[in-house]
Amino acid sequence: MEDMIESKRQEVEKYESILGFLKASDPGSATALLSRIREGHDVDAVARAVEKETYAAQNGVSPKNKP
Repeated sequence: MEDMIESKRQEVEKYESILGFLKASDPGSATALLSRIREGHDVDAVARAVEKETYAAQNGVSPKNKP
């Protein structure tokens, strides 16, 4: 039961990170992200992309250079 709760918590956090990115980003970036989701891209892949973009913005590096 605890594993299921943890899994759902992680899923909610994933969607919260995507929503946070959409709220904070410029319209072009938000539109591009929404297009990826609409085209059927894996939501987990979208969440990883958001994580990289957020990391890059916070640390002043290219998203491709994130460890």
